[in-house]
This record gives sequence, structure tokens and C-alpha cells, in this order.
Amino acid sequence: MVSAPPPYYWLRKLRSFFVLHDRDLDGVISREDVVDYPVNRAKTFLGETKAKDLEILLSRGWADFLGGDNQTATFDAIIGNFARTFTDPNFSEVNTKMAELMFTAVDINNDNMVTLEEYTRVLECFGVHPLSVQPSFEALDANKDGLISKEEFIDAAVQYFQCTCESPGALFWGPLRA
Repeated sequence: MVSAPPPYYWLRKLRSFFVLHDRDLDGVISREDVVDYPVNRAKTFLGETKAKDLEILLSRGWADFLGGDNQTATFDAIIGNFARTFTDPNFSEVNTKMAELMFTAVDINNDNMVTLEEYTRVLECFGVHPLSVQPSFEALDANKDGLISKEEFIDAAVQYFQCTCESPGALFWGPLRA
């Protein structure tokens, strides 16, 4: 059976996600790129407790979506893993749970809201330039109250990995890079 190619905009978002994590630009991401690099930066930007939350999340993300038991992953392998969006009825639930874990790491002061400062600090852990964060923050702040609620955050994260058309969630990881 021949399947349709993945939607262009969805591929573009995943390509941007891949490029964000391909630290040495070799066309392969490693567990070190995806987990160790941001966790080490999180110790500076977020503190030890939130860095540990982030490590748990990223390790699970690596195992479930990116590399599995492997230490590296190619873009094609990641596309194959995320293509479950279109075939696995449980994928949305798993993706939502991952977004909830991410929110816990991002909500630095544990008030169930994310400020621009918190979002900036978290995206800096991944190497996103601070000047790129505000447009992303504004896109995720659906009700325009100057804060990202847990619901807004989770909706944007799910949109990033599952929505096949343009949406505010496309800016979840900062500006599209590829």
C-alpha cells in the first residue's frame, strides 16, 4: 500500500525542530544534542530542580519520539517516528502528556502561567536567540493577556507536532528555521 507524502507545512516544522537540535550541523541529532545540551544550559537558566524536570522530559522524548534506544537519529527517522500523528490513535494523548511535562519545566515559579521571561529562559536552553522569543510568545498567548496559560501552552505544543497547516503553535520552538 502506498501512503501519501507528509504535508509540507508539517514537514517544515519538524525540519525546523531538527535544525534547532543539530548542534554540529552534521545532519544527525544525538541524545547529547537533544538532552544533555539543553539540560546543562537549564542548570544556569532555570536552576537545578527545573533542569531535572527538563531532563526527565527530554529523555522520555528522546526514547518515545526521536532516537529510541539509539544514540543518534536522522531527519528521516524522526519523520517516521512523528508520522504516527496520522496513524496512531493514541499519539495525540501521548503528545499532550509530553506537553504537560514540558509546561512543568517551563513554569519556573510554579504559578500555572508562563511569563515572557520564563519562556525566554527556557528557549535559551535550546539555543533560541532571546530576540526570537517575543513573537513566539505572542503567538502562543491566544487570549493576549501577556501570559501563556497551561491550556495555551499545551494547545501550541500539540499544534506544533500534529497540525498540518499554519497555526500559532508553529512558533512553539521559536521561528521556523528551515
